[in-house]
Parts: sequence; C-alpha cells; structure tokens
Amino acid sequence: MLSSWAILGSYITLLSVLALYGAHRVYLLMILHRSGRHPARTIWESPPRITVQLPVYNEPAVIERLIDAAAQLHWPQDRLQIQILDDSTDITSALATTAAAHWRSCGVDIEVIRRTDRAGYKAGALAHGLVHASGEFIAILDADFLPSPDFLHQVMESFTPDVGMVQARWGHLNRDQTLLTRAQAILLDGHFVIEHAARHQAGHFFNFNGTAGIWRRSAIEDAGGWAHDTVTEDLDLSYRAQLKGWRFVYMPDVVVPGELPMGMPAFLTQQHRWSKGTIQTARKLLGSLLRARLPLGVRLEALVHLSCPIGYPLMVLLALLLPPAVAVRASLDLAGLHLLDLVVVGLTTCSLAIFFSVALARQGGHWQRRIWEVTLGMVVGAGMAASQSIAVLDGLLREETTFVRTPKHGAGTAPIPAFKGGALQAAQVLTWALGLYYAAAIPWAMSQDLWGSL
Repeated sequence: MLSSWAILGSYITLLSVLALYGAHRVYLLMILHRSGRHPARTIWESPPRITVQLPVYNEPAVIERLIDAAAQLHWPQDRLQIQILDDSTDITSALATTAAAHWRSCGVDIEVIRRTDRAGYKAGALAHGLVHASGEFIAILDADFLPSPDFLHQVMESFTPDVGMVQARWGHLNRDQTLLTRAQAILLDGHFVIEHAARHQAGHFFNFNGTAGIWRRSAIEDAGGWAHDTVTEDLDLSYRAQLKGWRFVYMPDVVVPGELPMGMPAFLTQQHRWSKGTIQTARKLLGSLLRARLPLGVRLEALVHLSCPIGYPLMVLLALLLPPAVAVRASLDLAGLHLLDLVVVGLTTCSLAIFFSVALARQGGHWQRRIWEVTLGMVVGAGMAASQSIAVLDGLLREETTFVRTPKHGAGTAPIPAFKGGALQAAQVLTWALGLYYAAAIPWAMSQDLWGSL
C-alpha cells in the first residue's frame, strides 16, 4: 500500500511541476495581448562603423552564398568591415578565400581570419575576431543565414544609448522541405514569435540567438567578452550583459531566414547542444541572477527560462510512472482524480497547442492551412524527450564543452552526415525502450477497461 501511494504521489508531483511550466506559457500569451512597446528609433547622422562577423567551420555548401549576402549589405562602404572567421579544415577555406578576393576587388573591406587551432570553438573565433575588429557594432551571421540587403539599416534603428544588443527574428529557408523541417519551424516560431516578443515586451531578460543580431561592442566587453565554458556562448553572454544593465531589443518584424536541419540526427545534435548549454548557463549564472537587485518578476522569469530543459527528464519520468499510476488508481478506486487529469491536460498539452497555434496565427498569411503542423511539432517535441533528457544530465554533471556544429546542406546539395556520439545512441535506445514499454501498456489498459487513461 505504501509503495502504491509513493507511485501516485510521485506521479502527481511530476504532473504539477509540468503544469507550472504550462501555466508559464499561458502567462507569456497574456503578455502579448497587452499594448506593445514602441521602441525609440535612432536616426544616425554619422553612421557608426560596423563589423560583420561570419564564423564558419567546414561549410562548403553555403560559404559562398553567405559571403555574397554579407558583401551586399547596405551600409556606407567606408564604415563597413566584414570578417570571415574561418576555422575550417576542408575546401571551405579555399572557397572563402576566392569569394573574399572577388568582393575585395569590388571595393568591399573583407578579410579571411584564420587561427592556428579551434580553441574555444565558435566563442573563441568570435573573441579572436573582435581583437581585429574596427567596428563600434558587431553583427553576427551564422553560415546558413541569408540577411536582406537592408538588414543593418533595419536593426541599427533600435540602438539607443542604453541598448547592448538587438535581435532579429529567425525565418526558415526550407520550412516546407520535409515533415521534420515543418515541425522544427513550429517549435522555433513558438520561441521567436511568442517567447522573445513577450519577454521583451514585459522587460524580462531574453537572449541573443547566436546569429541574426547586432551587438554594441562596449556591451560585449563590459560583460566580460565571449566565454567558452558553456556550449551556448550566446545565452551566457546575453545574461551577463543584461546583469550589467544593458537593455536588449527584439525586432519581430525583421526576419532573417536560416536553414533548418534536414535529418533527425542533425536536428537532435542541435537540440542536444541547446539544452545542454542552457543548463550549463543556469549552473553558471542562476545564483548571481537570483541575488541580483532586479525585480522579482525578472528573476523568476530568468529562473523559468534557464531551467526549462528540466521539463524533458520530468516528461520521461512521467512516461515511466504513468502505467503503474493508472494501475494504482484503478486498484484504489480513485475515480475522482480524473478531474485532476483534466486540469493538468489543460495546462500542459492544451496550453502547448494554443501556444504554437498563436505563434502560427501571429505570422499572418494563410496560417489556417498550416494548423495541422502544430500537432506535428508537439509530436516531435515529445519524441525527443529522451535525447533532451540526456542533454540535461550532460549539462548538469559534466564540465565538457566541445562545440558540435549543426551540418548545413545548402540548396540542392546532398545531406551531410550528422554527428553521432554516445549520447545520441543512448537516446535512441531509450526512445525505443519507451516505445516498447507503451506498446505493452496501451493494450493492457484496454484489456482492463481503463479507457480514460489512453
């Protein structure tokens, strides 16, 4: 009897914690319905000097496209510097050198900067480039992103004196390519269309996303510069800068499209890095954040933001506990708990469905035709719970900070093999084990007439 109540108590506790994260999504949606901020606009009488940094590592499929897009950015030519931060070990270096030489002959200030090693990975490359940068502002573009020519003009309008970073919204070059890219687009739109917008509107902390944004150089330096003790150097620097008092601006109407991973291993590799790095950043900065002289709401929002990957291992534990919890409830005849199930489903599954549906609707167009993609995104999000749980444990228990890049394909090229490591293989085994577990649990529940549990 004691073990039965322990199972039931653990199950209800996990549901309650996940329901709190669901309630937080409802809170973000409520913020968006308030009157929005109208950020001040800066008209530059004397355009400041901008350095555009392009960190690349073995990107032969997209390097030329990236350099061409950067070279065609609209800004006074004598006030623009482009750095190709090339750590490549393949033909990317030759392609970059040739493309840079072409644009240099056209009068563009562009150079290829190489290091003797990859110390610090992307963070190390950005820090090394900063030493050689002449710009007061630093624009950063990953290899698979394609800014419009007016990107710099659009973003620079938001730099009032207290603003340290301005982030644009990610778009998707290959959204409709596969079911997986459609699912990823839904998940990312939830982050950019809802989370970023709501946090910015409410005055909470939010983060630079590693690309499609511009930093004030003095904000980077004031915050202590790029660090590579986490695998999400962008999130880490963002929080350190905001703790120093710098204000961030999000521009949802400025969209910079990037490439979504086309294979599941590449997608899981990317997601593993993001979740692991978020937990590493939480370990590093949460203590300082919670002690900082900031409004309570700002600190609580930061706590939720940096702890959100914890939801994945909680989901896996819940999946393991659900069948025995159903059996216990049946044996104890606790039919009244079905009301609790309805509340929790509303705060978790239903809130998530509404969250992504609103993200889709706010982008306009014929969004109703895509509403089925919400279910697809939720299925993929739940399906990667095992992989993300391992990432969370990796971030909690290990100090290792090797940066594993996401392979880029480019238009019309063959897929590039993704990284496969022990963590990914372990996630695959755990995912299959959970699938088999439920393949047995579902028929059992049906045989016991426990239809409500399905």
